[in-house]
Amino acid sequence: MSRTNNAARGGKGVAAGLALVLALTWAATPAMARGRRGASVIVTTRAGSRIAGELITVKRDSLLVMDESGRDQAFDLNGVESVVVARSPKVGTGGLFGMIIGLGAGLGLSSGLYHNADPCESIGPRTAVVLLGSVVGLVGGALAGSAAGKDLTIKIPNENSAPARASALARLRKYARIGSPG
Repeated sequence: MSRTNNAARGGKGVAAGLALVLALTWAATPAMARGRRGASVIVTTRAGSRIAGELITVKRDSLLVMDESGRDQAFDLNGVESVVVARSPKVGTGGLFGMIIGLGAGLGLSSGLYHNADPCESIGPRTAVVLLGSVVGLVGGALAGSAAGKDLTIKIPNENSAPARASALARLRKYARIGSPG
């Protein structure tokens, strides 16, 4: 009888814990959304001036950028040449994933190459293949991560090329604090 009560209490505890996690996740979601920041950008106008700041929103015919002094600056899209979106390098993440993939490849290759060998005699070559796979993966992943973190330049076409302009604005909206068109 006591075993049934303990099992019932354990099930209630798991259900209560799950309910608590779901409630905290549900409550935290709006708070996290409010904290979203726009990307750091450099807006280059057709007149040649450059203004750096945070991309707030992208509308059909304008951009809103908060400059480094905290003032909002609106730009008519007809006067904007390009927007450079600063992205953080992903060398570490790419290197880590590459090393893990290389480690797996090295393990698979070493077991395939040395499957009939005496384990005591093949430990050195097996280790060398695994380490080589890890190093190659690390370097490849770091290079890929570096390329993925390069700044992105988005050219703003003139208003005569509507599809190209709409595409550029859609790409730019992904980096704005407020992403919906207005």
